[in-house]
Amino acid sequence: MAIQKKNSSIVVNQFGGLYQALSSQSIVDVFVVQGIISPSDGEKIKLKYKNNLAVERFLLANRLISREAINKAYSIILKLPFIALKNLEISEEITRLIPEKVGKKFQVIPFSKKNMVVNLAIGNPGELFISQNRGLEEMFLSKNFSIELFVSTPSDVLGAWTQGKSKNKLLLEKTKLPVIFLRNRNVNLKYLELLPFEFMLKNRMAIFDQAGEKMYRIALEDSLNPNTGKIVEYLKVNNNLDFEEFSTSKDDIDYLLSLYKKQPDKSDRNDKTNEKIEEPGVFSGFVESLITQQPAGLVSKETLEAKNNLTTDQSSGNKVGIKEDEETKLEIEANREIQEMDRDIGKLLGKDVKTFDELMKISGEKSIPKLVAAIISYALFMGASDIHVEPEAKRLRVRYRVDGILKDILQLSTDIGPSVVSRIKILGLMKLDETRIPQDGRFSVNFMKREVDVRVSVLPTVYGEKTVMRILDKSQGILSLEDLGFVGSAFRIMTEQIKLPYGIILATGPTGSGKSTTLYAVLNRLNQPGVNVVTLEDPVEYEVPGVNQCQIKPKIGFTFAEGLRSILRQDPNIIMVGEVRDADTANMATHAALTGHLVLTTLHTNDAASSLPRLINMGVEPFLITSSVNVVIAQRLVRRVCPKCREKINIPSPLTEAIKKEIDLIPKGDKDDLARIKPLQFYRGKGCGECTEGYKGRIGIYELLVMNDEVESLAVSKRPASEIKELAVKSGMLTMRQDGILKAIDGLTTIDEVLLATGELSVGEITLTETEEDKSQGQDQSKSKEE
Repeated sequence: MAIQKKNSSIVVNQFGGLYQALSSQSIVDVFVVQGIISPSDGEKIKLKYKNNLAVERFLLANRLISREAINKAYSIILKLPFIALKNLEISEEITRLIPEKVGKKFQVIPFSKKNMVVNLAIGNPGELFISQNRGLEEMFLSKNFSIELFVSTPSDVLGAWTQGKSKNKLLLEKTKLPVIFLRNRNVNLKYLELLPFEFMLKNRMAIFDQAGEKMYRIALEDSLNPNTGKIVEYLKVNNNLDFEEFSTSKDDIDYLLSLYKKQPDKSDRNDKTNEKIEEPGVFSGFVESLITQQPAGLVSKETLEAKNNLTTDQSSGNKVGIKEDEETKLEIEANREIQEMDRDIGKLLGKDVKTFDELMKISGEKSIPKLVAAIISYALFMGASDIHVEPEAKRLRVRYRVDGILKDILQLSTDIGPSVVSRIKILGLMKLDETRIPQDGRFSVNFMKREVDVRVSVLPTVYGEKTVMRILDKSQGILSLEDLGFVGSAFRIMTEQIKLPYGIILATGPTGSGKSTTLYAVLNRLNQPGVNVVTLEDPVEYEVPGVNQCQIKPKIGFTFAEGLRSILRQDPNIIMVGEVRDADTANMATHAALTGHLVLTTLHTNDAASSLPRLINMGVEPFLITSSVNVVIAQRLVRRVCPKCREKINIPSPLTEAIKKEIDLIPKGDKDDLARIKPLQFYRGKGCGECTEGYKGRIGIYELLVMNDEVESLAVSKRPASEIKELAVKSGMLTMRQDGILKAIDGLTTIDEVLLATGELSVGEITLTETEEDKSQGQDQSKSKEE
């Protein structure tokens, strides 16, 4: 598009056409057709943001589309070529055509000149071609040359202005020609036909546009090849024409060749000009008169490459003409809007991701939204509880926590790390521009028929931000006490204790031991129409119909303690407090239990007996503890043996003897647990297609400390936890280790898991013997050696 000095109205008309193009067409339409943004999301964005500049800021603020991809969209709707200037050495003579101050202000730079035509690169067309911005027009009117406009990027334009002052000019590419991108354009076939197809195929060059009466633009795949230069020069001389040369890629040449192949037969073509078109010769090949150029379509026949759409241009983070507080509001509003749009991110995939090969295929597509959706989908299939996205020096590592064990799943390029984190931040309504401090967020998404809650934690590390996503699959529902592993005396005690109208049921254990899940199972069992149940949680992990669930917000003063004070005025029968974290909460929970409420809560201790001294240390009076606490549950989670590939094993004799001694300590008067004792036989999983290393799922092992006069006496006397535990065992308490051993005998878990969970042995010390089959084979081999 030439802008000439000879007639000032031409300049106005040309700019008027660009203004009109930007006001009548949206860059969102380009991304919709390319499949980057869904049609419904595109309509929402256009309704919210009325012009392209606002749309551009929205897309950049949320890192949904890169600056380069946005400018390529501008090049399409403006019908201007898109070029890269990184590798181009621009002479000072050309840059002096425009004052540097003006060039940097408008983000434009002249980069080449042929006769009286100057090529001008534009870095920010959305800002430049607005009705209020007429400064560039006036500058053009003062020059005695024609201007040809090209779209580039702000980083390329500003980099081109500064490279001339650098003493060490480092070219980023081999060629010194501007790099043209053609796959995002409709190239008129009349230019492609100027050279024979076989010639284009052999020499990897194509004519794609006209810059003047006898000036054509030619794209060269290998501009450094000496033969390429000779061929171009031959074409110039034989046809008395000139060429504006551009470097391009193999894929762009292939695209032009594909357009050439797709053209209709010339005998069937409707030529409205009725002009004779001569068959081109091998080197001459130009017709004297050309068909009138037809308007180019909105988008190309092929979409932009995914990597071009996803590469984040860090320099594009500058926001133009917006005050800081307005930027913040825009980003928050944009985040909320995108989260609403992306709730059903399962649609990005078409189907659930159930194999590693499917995950790898999607990771190769370079679509960040699809990649994040696929990572979550595959985690759901694997039964993962957490997803870790960890930046390292040379890779971006993705790990899943499956059955309590972290496993490496995927390794990605470090380049896409910031984009992946940004995508997760958008979903979690977190600040995109804040990378210095930790952030927390949460979002809900749909995967086909599954609704999933995801809790997000972002932590700055030396290599970037690490992200952990905790997955809560709502489709699984709340498990029952039986499903969790409450059997024997543990199940009997629990069902008895939750029938009491008041008191505290306290679940203890380290982080990740399943305490909250146990309380939800109790809550689900207690949730009846005749009672008022209120919870205080941080966060609300599962939604329970009929229960009044409250999310605490410590930042605004809504803590567990403050929440408890308010709940007591809500006429509750049952109260669940997510965790006792401080003295205020402990005292409030105790008083609530003493005033006729059943209180369910958790505490971080290693075993049941340790919870009583812990509460005392938190400032609760000992006599209040013994009067309010009904039962303390200590628990751990162990991996279940896969039922599909379970097999019997033999264990070392010393371990067998130790287990027998432990079993002998089980109270003989407890018929519930004595019924579980069987001949010693243990199991393991061989590993199959339905499990992970022989395990599938987890089950709890428990010990339940019921308050009695003897235990209360020790607690009031502030005796240590070891004495309390010893007395509780003598009184009939089944320890976690004993419960685990009985579950191992039942084939529900392995003895390895039990010993590791109860801290009896380290990983290296656990060695199981061979299976019965392996043992018999070993004996046969020994006999053969002796013979």
